[in-house]
Amino acid sequence: MSAAHGHHTEDTSSHSARGLEADPPGPTTAFAGAIGVFLIIATIIGLEGFYYFTSDREETNKSYQQSYNSRVALQSTQRADLEKYKLDKETKKVQIPISDAMKMVQSTLKSAPAGGGS
Repeated sequence: MSAAHGHHTEDTSSHSARGLEADPPGPTTAFAGAIGVFLIIATIIGLEGFYYFTSDREETNKSYQQSYNSRVALQSTQRADLEKYKLDKETKKVQIPISDAMKMVQSTLKSAPAGGGS
C-alpha cells in the first residue's frame, strides 16, 4: 500500500530488531494446546470422582446417623415402657414396671422350697 492511501508500510525485518518475535511454530503450539486440554479434562474427571466419593461417604454417614438416631429413640421408648403401669382391656393383662416384677420374682424364689421340687 502506498503512503497516499494513509497506510503505513514498513519492513518486517525491523520487527526482530525492536524485540518483537515471530509466532511460535505450529506443532509446538498444537502440542501445548493438547497438553492443556488433557490437563483440563483430567482435572474435571478428578473433581467429578472426588465429588462422587465424598457424596457416597456423606450419604453413608447420614444413613448411619439416621439408623443410630432411630435406634436411640426406640430404646428410649422401650425403656419408658418398661417403667410404667399399663392395662390392656382387651386381653385383660396388666403390665407393671420391670423393677416391681423383678422384686416379685425374687420374693417368690426366696419362698420356694430349697429343692425346687414337689
